[in-house]
Amino acid sequence: MRDKPVDLQKLFRRALLSQVSIGLDEAVLGDPPGDLPNPAESIDGPRPELVTVKSALKAGLPDYPEFPMDQDGPSSMELSFDSEFASIDEHLAAISDCQLCPLGEHRNKFVYGVGNPDADIMFIGEAPGAEEDRLGEPFVGRAGRLLDRILAAMELSRDQVYIGNVLKCRPPANRDPQPVEMAKCMPYLREQIRLIRPKLLCLLGRVAAHAILNTTTPLGRLRNRWHQFEGIPTLVTYHPAALLRFPAYKKDTWADMQELMRRHAQLG
Repeated sequence: MRDKPVDLQKLFRRALLSQVSIGLDEAVLGDPPGDLPNPAESIDGPRPELVTVKSALKAGLPDYPEFPMDQDGPSSMELSFDSEFASIDEHLAAISDCQLCPLGEHRNKFVYGVGNPDADIMFIGEAPGAEEDRLGEPFVGRAGRLLDRILAAMELSRDQVYIGNVLKCRPPANRDPQPVEMAKCMPYLREQIRLIRPKLLCLLGRVAAHAILNTTTPLGRLRNRWHQFEGIPTLVTYHPAALLRFPAYKKDTWADMQELMRRHAQLG
């Protein structure tokens, strides 16, 4: 007797519904169909199994068109992975007292990065905020908590990816990083990438995308395609802070995360 065929479309809709718990449901689906589990069901009754993108991929969802690769991107030269440093810790120790720009004079803590030094995926934002400056860790405020929930829906955690910023010090009043500040910090970020050797980069927000891809193209036009940063496939999406201000962006961000997971699955 053959197994009952899997309703892939229904499974995919369940995967999207399960994102209610991480706040990514706005504008993704309308009212839940009556035949699907209710994520808000009473704790006294049966609770639906969380269907994440990773588990849905394993079940064989319909193949969606892959984002095109921008072969002519401004940063297509491959990065040499030769480094004078033996590890992330050695690199951090060498640069943690940096005073190359005025931001070093006013910082509370140098915010280097966090996560797995052998990660396949590296997320890069723009600069530390007040909480990051206080604790010395990137993405620990409200936007960071949302990023953690997005990672959880992808069946990932901070211990499995690497998270960093273009700048290692907080700009005053959380203003955008200035070109001279980014120019001083970019060699540090390149060295981090050399040491981590990620298979994929995900750029969070306009500032990070413009700095790393060396472009002024609007973020909306940088999405929906793969770029390269020195030979590494690179995807652009919205910064979690933007999702807090504009919840409608959550649908597009979740589509980007699905594409990131599909590409990661292809790389193996």
